Amino acid sequence: MDTKVRRGRQPVDVLIVDDDGAARQQVRTTLHDCTDIQVAAETANAAEALEVLETVAADVALIGLTGTRRDVLETCRRITAHGSRPRAIMMATRTTPAAAVRAFDMGCHGFCRYGAGADALRIAIHSAHRGDGFLCPDVGRPIIDRYLKRISEGAQQRGSLTRRQREVLRMVAHGWRTKEIANALGLSIKTVESHRAAIMRRLGVSRVVELVHEAGRLGLGPPST
Repeated sequence: MDTKVRRGRQPVDVLIVDDDGAARQQVRTTLHDCTDIQVAAETANAAEALEVLETVAADVALIGLTGTRRDVLETCRRITAHGSRPRAIMMATRTTPAAAVRAFDMGCHGFCRYGAGADALRIAIHSAHRGDGFLCPDVGRPIIDRYLKRISEGAQQRGSLTRRQREVLRMVAHGWRTKEIANALGLSIKTVESHRAAIMRRLGVSRVVELVHEAGRLGLGPPST
């Protein structure tokens, strides 16, 4: 990969935050030949990082997940709350979907594995610098698989509505009130309410607006927008 700096473009300034000196050295070594990225500073904790950011205009902060979970999450919170810069990337020795979710919940723009290599780290840094997200492939694939499984299971559940449930759902989506549905179908109000509750559980929704949206997706009501 060509790591030469494009003419007229400044390198991305990186701040490394990790209480493990060996881990910081590993990152510096990995980025050594990436001339479009430069390590502007490094610190051992959030307090030092915030102090450094008063004088160093770092674009991206690499935050190591080698300390205690509470300290790392606090570091992420304090740095991402600092402003639009730096954008944060959490780095971990053990990558799991749960850890990645926590990182993005804390405002990080990326989640990367230690030892991922210069190419992957370089892509992560430039993605965060642009404001995009980056997720290392070894944890990204399980998250995608889990998401696709939920979609598949949801489709199966939607397709398993009974004829009566689909009828009630169509009428709800078109604005019929519970009493009107009961009168039209010759049911009690309590039975209609039971059908609607069962439909909402089956579709995994909790509000009527979501129910109408799902009805549109199933071709049973106004199309979703």
